[in-house]
Amino acid sequence: MATSVPLITEQINYQELGLVNVRKSNFEQTTADLGYDAAFRIIEAQKIDVNEIGVLIFISRTPDYRSPNTAAVLQGRLGLSIDCICYDINAGSNGFSTGVQVASSILKNINKIKAFIIFGDTPSKLSNEQNSIHQLESDAATCILLEKTNANSSIISYTESFGTHFEKYAILKGGFRYYGKNIKFDSTEKSNFNINFDEPFIESFVSKKLPIFLNTVNQINSNYQQSLLVNNQLPFIGLNKVDINYNDAILKNSINKYGLTYSSSIPLQLQLLKEISESNKEQNTNITLNTVTFGEGLVLNYTSFEIDLKNILTTNESIEFFSEYKVSHEI
Repeated sequence: MATSVPLITEQINYQELGLVNVRKSNFEQTTADLGYDAAFRIIEAQKIDVNEIGVLIFISRTPDYRSPNTAAVLQGRLGLSIDCICYDINAGSNGFSTGVQVASSILKNINKIKAFIIFGDTPSKLSNEQNSIHQLESDAATCILLEKTNANSSIISYTESFGTHFEKYAILKGGFRYYGKNIKFDSTEKSNFNINFDEPFIESFVSKKLPIFLNTVNQINSNYQQSLLVNNQLPFIGLNKVDINYNDAILKNSINKYGLTYSSSIPLQLQLLKEISESNKEQNTNITLNTVTFGEGLVLNYTSFEIDLKNILTTNESIEFFSEYKVSHEI
């Protein structure tokens, strides 16, 4: 697992959080560029044969193009084999859980042994002032490498969708459903990328649904109460958490260092957990990761699996972008 972020753009002194490093990509740089950097570093670090990668899932609400899907573009940029299955998924905050669910399901049913999940967003390219903490939003992208093994472990997931409330958290412009003949979409106007975010409704919705959701999850996974790391990634309050053996300091420190990154929040917290593990010289670096995420749809996701913290790469600050269909790794 590897995450890439832009350089620090500004530092904001925000309430009880203190100083927060906000990171915004430059004009040319996209989510795919940050994801490419993360994937390329995994390939180099693990000395991966790219022909073994049979799946590439890209999850974002800020893709490169409307068409083709960004996953196909990344397949070419990364030099993956032509029989690699490439899918885009339109999701923001739920990128981590959604990616693991979809990629593992596909990987289970093909003859290749590896899959790439690339997810993230560049919220700096959206207009999100309805969100009370929009000033903390930072750009980031993460790549996860999944590999089939003979280990006695599994990925457990559960999802609940509430599409009847989709408009409460949505980017309604830019598609092809119009609300009047004279309404035009101008892709040069940032105001046309407004995020509808009904904060009072969302807060009420999650406070009511989350306990019921967690009760169902507990029935699915009897070991849930014993988890070492839980993330309740609620985009309307970055400090909310599921109070089951959760370390507040890890989430707070990740926001201080990288800003509010939504789907990349979990990987960034894992990297900080790895640093703590290394400083304590812990021998056993395997943990059971339980994540609860909320995002557009409206969707609640739970995902659980074992992970070795040694497999988390150091987060990289990247300035690279896809220029004239050629990629340079020179600084």
